[in-house]
Parts: sequence; structure tokens; C-alpha cells
Amino acid sequence: MDQYSSSDDLEKIRLVEKSKRLFRGRFTYITMTSTEKKINNRVLRSISGMIDKEINSNPIRKLILALVCIVFGVVESKIFTTPPNNDLPARIIVFVVFSTVIIYLLIIGFFSKKYNYSINLDFNGISIRDDYYQWYDLKHTAILQIGSGRGQREHLIIVLSDGTYEKYPLEGFLFLCGIGNTISTYIEYFKKGIIN
Repeated sequence: MDQYSSSDDLEKIRLVEKSKRLFRGRFTYITMTSTEKKINNRVLRSISGMIDKEINSNPIRKLILALVCIVFGVVESKIFTTPPNNDLPARIIVFVVFSTVIIYLLIIGFFSKKYNYSINLDFNGISIRDDYYQWYDLKHTAILQIGSGRGQREHLIIVLSDGTYEKYPLEGFLFLCGIGNTISTYIEYFKKGIIN
């Protein structure tokens, strides 16, 4: 958790996140948008009357990773079932590389807590992983966008009333209209419901 106590918390967080990336030698386009400004009206009309919502990491992403692992496994097995041409060291290197890629994809796709979690929302607050935040404890909610185009990644930023903030990656979620817009709409719907 990082500490901030300025009226322009979101801009300070954006600058801190940008400086962290610059420190690592990455020059990246970074924007921060409040969830109030990212509401998707089409989603908002469809959720009227909802009392709670659970948003899970996308199973299609897991299916794609599983298919990639299967393809790697098939290619790997074909390499070892072809007749040997005295190239055993090359086959061992290919086996190690392919096995490493398969294991890495399985760990990231199915077991990584960073990308595989659910977001639960209701009129009392928001629960992400094992963290629960009540709406009245939050100062801001925003979407941090790192990069642009196809390489763009989004993070949910939750700024608490004491000025600290938490950052949650949204890469495990996949929605046609953008996960940032969808989550922002749900957050604002439930947050405004407790205020009104």
C-alpha cells in the first residue's frame, strides 16, 4: 500500500505508477480515469434492479491457454516420435523449452492468484480476492491504463479514505466492451446505491 493525501490523488497515483515504470526502463503511455467517467450506459440499463454481482476471471482465457498447451504438447510429441537423426541434444533442448512454456502457461492461466480472482460487488462494498472495502471507506475508484492499442493493460485502482491505494490487474478478465468500462459501471451502480 502506498500513502497519499492530496486533493488530486488520481493524478499523483498515475505519476507514481509512471515513475515506477520509467525506473525500470519502460517508457509507456499511462492514463488514469475515474470510474465515474467510464460508465457504459448499455451495461447500466441492463443491471437495473440488481442487488449484487460477481465478476469472475474469464474461462475463455483459460480455454485458449489450455489449447496453446495442447498444441505445444502435440508438437513436442511429434519431435520425439520422429526417427532420430543423431540430433538428441537438439531434441532435449526443444523438449526443455516446450515443457517450460507449457508449465509457465498452466501456472499463469490456472493457478496464479494475480490473474485468477473474482470481484464481488453489492450495495455495502466491493470484495476483491480476500480484501473487502466498504463504499464509505473509499475515496476514489479508477481504472489505470498502461500502454495503448493491443498491448494495453488495465488495473483497478482503489483509493481508501486514508489516502492509501491498492492496484488490481484486470488482465484475467475479458469483455467485449472492455473490462474497465464494465467494472466501472458496476462499481458506480453499487456505490451510488449506498449513497442515495
